[in-house]
Amino acid sequence: MRVTGKRDIQRVAAEQKAREVEEQTAELQRLRTALEQKETELLQKEVTVVTLSGTLQEKGKALEEKDVAIQNMEAALREKENSLSSLEEAARVQREEEQKSIGGKYSKFRSSWILLFRS
Repeated sequence: MRVTGKRDIQRVAAEQKAREVEEQTAELQRLRTALEQKETELLQKEVTVVTLSGTLQEKGKALEEKDVAIQNMEAALREKENSLSSLEEAARVQREEEQKSIGGKYSKFRSSWILLFRS
């Protein structure tokens, strides 16, 4: 009877150990699954970061190109303003010369009329 009792105790202890191992295995599996989910989430976040970084770089490059285009447009505008100023100055000088010419012709015309009426 002692042998049977000792065997029963060993069997019960072995069954208890088996249950503990099964519980630990199940817990390890749950932890492994949770870790894999976290790893998947992390990979998705990394993909998002890479995508956003690429988008940000593209937008930065586009912004630089727009900045260069604006600088070019400003330079062209300054050139046109300078050209307009030169044209305005030339037109002013031409008006002054025409006014002087008209003034001179008017004086000659007036003198001619005066001489004509006196005679």
